[in-house]
Amino acid sequence: YTGNTVTGISKLMIEFDPSFSWKSYRVWISARYYSRQYVSRTNLAYFNGHFETFAGAEAKFGKHSRINLSIVNVLMDRGAKGSIDIADTIEDADALKGLVMARSYIRPFTVDLSYTFSF
Repeated sequence: YTGNTVTGISKLMIEFDPSFSWKSYRVWISARYYSRQYVSRTNLAYFNGHFETFAGAEAKFGKHSRINLSIVNVLMDRGAKGSIDIADTIEDADALKGLVMARSYIRPFTVDLSYTFSF
């Protein structure tokens, strides 16, 4: 396996995390790009690169109240990540075509709204 890329790890990961605050309000976004991730130690099979995107807004009301809005997977990207153990035993990536496999997938589009009251 000398010279191969570790499974589930991208050679390139770029992250952009700006946050803007004004008085008691804050707005933020986060975008990450992961390049190709190999799913086997032999590097014969891989998942294509993908984006993970998040956004949110927060408002504070006095010392004790806060409301939060969070959005996951803003760009509605699809894909898988991680490794596939069976892929370590193959010598031809075509052997994986058509197989149904369980793996970790990037989070789906989700909107969360929360209210926090602390005392």
